Amino acid sequence: MILNIKRKEKIFQVLIDDQDFKLIEGYSWNILCHKNTNYVHAYIKGSYKEYGKSKYIYLHRLIINPPKELDVDHKNGNGLDCRRENLQIMNRNGNLRKMKSYCHSGLKGAFLEKRTGKYYSQIIINGKKKHLGTFENAEQAHKEYMIEYNKQIIKEIYNEDQII
Repeated sequence: MILNIKRKEKIFQVLIDDQDFKLIEGYSWNILCHKNTNYVHAYIKGSYKEYGKSKYIYLHRLIINPPKELDVDHKNGNGLDCRRENLQIMNRNGNLRKMKSYCHSGLKGAFLEKRTGKYYSQIIINGKKKHLGTFENAEQAHKEYMIEYNKQIIKEIYNEDQII
């Protein structure tokens, strides 16, 4: 099923499963534009967050209904594709690792330090940035990122704090 949502004279097409239509009706859905992708959300009437902001619910979270501490990931990276086959529950670390890194080099984890002209590498682990070093070129910085990324994947799979 396709749900058409208008935002600033543009029509966005949102994919959902037919079985979820009853679940989503009754909400006034809007498009939330992010740098990486767009998401669908609705404000919840009569509710207020801190500082007077209204609460809202994301369409993908309403459909999957995960525990509060877990994320819902769009497998294909398209936040407007809310079909169940495209949604998966992930922990925050896994979802952050999957996100695209938009940086000057075009290589994930490699960032240009404009002041020095060198590249540095960093990764986010448990919500904290970890600096991995400074390098002469983007390829070296990316390589270091990938080494650390793979270590984190192994730790998560085997649930170990140390890799032997």
